[in-house]
Amino acid sequence: MEKNIKFRGYLTFDDSLKVQQALKPRRLVSPVAMVTVLTLGAVILAFSQMNIEKTMAIFMLVFLVAFMGGGFWLMNTSARKSQKRLYAKACVKRHGTLKADGIQIKKGQNRHHIPWDSFDKTVEIDGILAVVKKSETLGFAKYMFSSESEWSRARDLIKDHFPQP
Repeated sequence: MEKNIKFRGYLTFDDSLKVQQALKPRRLVSPVAMVTVLTLGAVILAFSQMNIEKTMAIFMLVFLVAFMGGGFWLMNTSARKSQKRLYAKACVKRHGTLKADGIQIKKGQNRHHIPWDSFDKTVEIDGILAVVKKSETLGFAKYMFSSESEWSRARDLIKDHFPQP
């Protein structure tokens, strides 16, 4: 390799979430959907036992759906904001170098060398390339490099170490 490839910073919070979502095992039915269906089923069963007028039952179901949807949205938004703040705090200024034998990272006064064989595979999604070891990832994106050509060289270097099937 002619020269090392320098990078700086971290993936943005949103890009980091994309990588996490790509690595998350797919579920046939989400837990939120199961809770929602079971709750609505229980309410419908209760309404049928109470002999509530049909229009009132529909109104109450619509209200319950709106209330539950709003609650899920609020909890999700709150959790996302909290995670974003924690992510920003955890992102201590760093820069590094991609080398033929691994990744050199400098955060503050600490230096770490991570050999390529420490990782199992790569994940590429929406212009983000991440090297992965179990649930741990180290992601790279175009904005972390000084030029388009540096980003292209970095992608080639990483992909050379982890050929896709």
